[in-house]
Amino acid sequence: MNIRYFVLSLIVTSISAFAGNSTVSIQLSENPDPVQEMAAKKLAHYLGQMYPDNDFSVNSKIPETSYTVLIGTASSFPAYTKHIDTEFLGKPGSFIVKKIGKQESLIIGSDSRATLHGVYTLLEHLGAGFYLSYEVVPRKKTDFSFEEWKLKDAPLAPTRIVFNWHNFLSGCSGWNFSDWKAWVDNAASMRYTDIMVHAYKNNPMFTFTHNGVSRPAGHLATSSKGRDWSTMHLNDVRRIPGGNAFFEQATFGSEAALVPDEKRVQTAQDLMNKVFDEAKAIGMGINFAIDVDTGDPAAILDTLPDEAKFTAGTTLVNPDTPAGYAYYRSMLKSLLQTYPQITNVWVWHRWKLTTPWTTLPPEDFPNDTWRTEFGKIVEKYPHLKDDPYASGQYAISHIVRAFRKAMDELGFVDVKLGVGTWRFPHLKAADVFMPDGVTFMALDYGREFGSDSLRKLLSELKHPFIPIVWAHHDDGAYLGRPYTPFPDFCSELERQKTDGFGVIHWTMRPLDMFFKSLSEQVWLNTKDQPLQETCNNMAQRIFGNSDDLGGYLYQWVTKGPIFGRETLDYFMWEPFDNMEVLLSNSQKRLDILKSIDKLNMTAQQKAHLDYFKDFESFCMEFIRNQNMLWKAKKQISTKMGDLQSYRKIVSHLKPESVIQTYVKAISNGDTTQSEKGLAVTLSTQWLPYFIEQRQLAGSEPIRINFSPTQHEDLAAMPGKRTFFIDKDGNYWRALGERETQIPVFSNPVNKTGISAIDEIARTGIKISKTFNLKIKNLLDGPQSDGQFHDGHISPGKYRLNLIFLNTAGNASTQSIANILLPDGTEQKIRADQSGPFQVSYPVELNKDFAPIAIKPLADHVGLCGLWLDPIDVNLPEPYGLRVAEASGSSASGDSDVELTLDNNLNTKWLTPDKKGGILYDFGRIRKLSEVKIAWLNGESRRQQFKIDVSSDKRNWQSIFAGHSSGYTSSMETYSFKPVRARFLRIHNLGNTKDDSMSISEIEFHRTQSKHPDGLRIYDIKASEPTNPEHEYSPRKAIDVNPGTRWAANGKGQWIQFRLDHRAMVETVKIQWFGHKRSYAFEIQASPNGKNWKTVSSHTSSNTPGLDEFTLKAVHAPWLRLLCHGNNENTWNSILECEIHGFLKN
Repeated sequence: MNIRYFVLSLIVTSISAFAGNSTVSIQLSENPDPVQEMAAKKLAHYLGQMYPDNDFSVNSKIPETSYTVLIGTASSFPAYTKHIDTEFLGKPGSFIVKKIGKQESLIIGSDSRATLHGVYTLLEHLGAGFYLSYEVVPRKKTDFSFEEWKLKDAPLAPTRIVFNWHNFLSGCSGWNFSDWKAWVDNAASMRYTDIMVHAYKNNPMFTFTHNGVSRPAGHLATSSKGRDWSTMHLNDVRRIPGGNAFFEQATFGSEAALVPDEKRVQTAQDLMNKVFDEAKAIGMGINFAIDVDTGDPAAILDTLPDEAKFTAGTTLVNPDTPAGYAYYRSMLKSLLQTYPQITNVWVWHRWKLTTPWTTLPPEDFPNDTWRTEFGKIVEKYPHLKDDPYASGQYAISHIVRAFRKAMDELGFVDVKLGVGTWRFPHLKAADVFMPDGVTFMALDYGREFGSDSLRKLLSELKHPFIPIVWAHHDDGAYLGRPYTPFPDFCSELERQKTDGFGVIHWTMRPLDMFFKSLSEQVWLNTKDQPLQETCNNMAQRIFGNSDDLGGYLYQWVTKGPIFGRETLDYFMWEPFDNMEVLLSNSQKRLDILKSIDKLNMTAQQKAHLDYFKDFESFCMEFIRNQNMLWKAKKQISTKMGDLQSYRKIVSHLKPESVIQTYVKAISNGDTTQSEKGLAVTLSTQWLPYFIEQRQLAGSEPIRINFSPTQHEDLAAMPGKRTFFIDKDGNYWRALGERETQIPVFSNPVNKTGISAIDEIARTGIKISKTFNLKIKNLLDGPQSDGQFHDGHISPGKYRLNLIFLNTAGNASTQSIANILLPDGTEQKIRADQSGPFQVSYPVELNKDFAPIAIKPLADHVGLCGLWLDPIDVNLPEPYGLRVAEASGSSASGDSDVELTLDNNLNTKWLTPDKKGGILYDFGRIRKLSEVKIAWLNGESRRQQFKIDVSSDKRNWQSIFAGHSSGYTSSMETYSFKPVRARFLRIHNLGNTKDDSMSISEIEFHRTQSKHPDGLRIYDIKASEPTNPEHEYSPRKAIDVNPGTRWAANGKGQWIQFRLDHRAMVETVKIQWFGHKRSYAFEIQASPNGKNWKTVSSHTSSNTPGLDEFTLKAVHAPWLRLLCHGNNENTWNSILECEIHGFLKN
């Protein structure tokens, strides 16, 4: 051997061994604060993972070691001041990382939090990656040294908030402490400064007591309790598609939500105290948003003296009175004593002009002092005169001042106060009325960030302002990729003159890119860092490949699908308009992922790659199924189509497979609680809409299980539905005491049953008097948004199966009940065995529901469940007779005749030919008594036309000849003697403007509609709701059905009627909902529907039935009721209305 080579090798080996087994001391000052101690521990922890052959320890005295890291602030190590750029450290939040010798280095921050941010910046510089939902800490292949330790940086946005919102199962409501801790730690590691939470007033994390009365507390949402924002319930999450992969018990929710009810408040508050302690320990600001304009508990308000309250549709508390101030003081005192870690309190209010406080007009102010002061301020700032937010912001400013006063009195002088809401239109008024020193915050609900108008508004504010941008959106962009991060984000914040920013979110993975990009863009060294660079850095860390996969991440975060919502009963209502483009782009991205060689990847890198592959596959499957669902819904809701083609569409619906693919995707890596919650959401707010289509197609039974259901009236927009999934995975609608008004029982005898039927027999309703039930599909009933989902079922032949419980406990040949079947026949029910038993009947339905009645013959009878097995069904006809084919001449390609049958008044069929017409074929001979037609521009011209019918297309009979009213573009009714026919044609005879005929929509009905007595009403509209399918549509006020109603909340809501141009009105008859209330309203008339004159003002008389209001005959082609609420609240609600008078010559 060459001796020189041997000696050199020995020397190199010795040096390497020394470097690879070094002891590194993380050196603190003698009196470090907790944040500095945390920074040192984090540094030691992560360096130990990166360099496992080295020993990293935290010390307060400098030992004799190979390497020393000094960590703290400039004042921590006075002897090292000469090594520190003190001018740079004068920048708030700045830090310096510097090597000061071969074996010595320092990390110095302008404050302790800046020191911690310096630690995380260094670790990322060394190859680590810190993200919202995970971290990547590579094992370094080189020996430890200080060679790369040369950094300095400073934030350009002083406040950087991560904001989560309590409400959904997929948000923080479902988190355990470990999830909260990871959220706090990950926010800090991405160099955010603050965390923030909001909780509605029913949330048990915050309660208060005043005058000896405590505010009621609801539940944190779980899959079986808690109903905030459309949370649906089910019996066992393990039975959802793929649920057995990670659910170990029947109910999903946080551990704090699964405790006994009597412990839920204390447990929730204990949890949040631990969370806030964690945040405080690492120097995070702690922000708490508290609602002030909704949810005041009636029981506490009842304890307040009258002088502390005032009425504006509901009872409000005046913060300027001693007792009123004490109320708000108690609220704040409880909050800050429960959570002494809080650094910022945000007075939160709704953004829409829908709450009594935000809409409070000067005439409803509690006193003249408010009115006088408000008037003087408006006089000083004329732009407020027409600002609809002005009076509400003035009123809320009194609550803000009360909070500040209470903070100072209670000794919380260091706690900062702010005012927050959604959107920005209120800010001009708020800037005038809110006290100095208050910061504004607004959620950028409509994604206006960066617009010229918003930039101008924000730059002119005198109050500090923090915009909150959305990483995703709970109202339509919830799942899939996050929003694309804003380019030039820091520069835009500077242009808006903001005091920082925040990001609101609910879920965690895969929102990481959004948080990372925005955080990187607001630091000096990476100001406005391009998105592609952030993608490359992330790809290098999570995949070990920045070339191919950096480009992949960029394509994904800019072009990937984003969809769905958590706020309503349905996860997604509309189809994807650009399905083919989305699928094509997804396939291209998926091909990139599939091409990656995983041979040299770590286990974590493989998991990240597999997650994105499976997640892309899930999104593609979701898109296909959503659009196929919409195709099915369109066919079932249109007035055309046949059962065979509809069933073919339904057979391609595979939602269970989609959810299983989602479960597969989120099983890669560490599955988050939010992802588990989303799996439940997809199974309760998406999958059931597919089952509904199967039930309509007659390919799945309609199942009802009578069992306990939990409801929470305190919840915001509470979910209404409860589902029971049996052991075979079948969905049953659970109906309990709230839904049936009948007590629910449990059957302890049947605990060991193993079949699905045995499961159903474990609970039931105890029927002691006649029980009437309309059997409808899985989704029938009220929705969380106040609308009603009419769960039609298809007409045809079924087998009705019912499970009863013989409560006598032994077999009996005696009848225990009678059942009235849909065809009107009555059958006796005999219990031929003890315990549960099943009875079955063939039924034929000619309606869109199956009515039954059960009459007990003993004290009571137990009904456990029922199901309708389809045998031979037809498509339902909720909009009149279904058309098999339609044909006619048209003027252009977008005027297809089928557009007259699509339930869309914005589409049309048009023929310019006076000899033209349109022909409809019902496919078989049908009974016909009425045709409804919506004419294009029907409010400005009269259409002449003729209707003929035929059974064979050869022999025609004329059934109507005449013209439209010329008063409405809505549906107009043309009735005639009943006829039987297969074909119907409409001849164009021209209109008062030209020779054309254009139909927007048409319906054919077997029976004639009912119309209110009095003058004919040609059209009806209301301020709200505008959707004709809404449960409280204005048409409900003239449908001659006192079981339905028009309703709208708020003073100034109106309902208007289009009458004949000759109409002279003498009497208006109104049947009010809740007649014992006194409704205030005005009757107005107009010659043109634009210029209104009040004819008279009234208050309802509190009598049932039609309330009659007599007028001096007034010419009223348009009549309007301008409503001002009632003596209990601001709702306006009319069951029926009639307008009487005569037509003048």
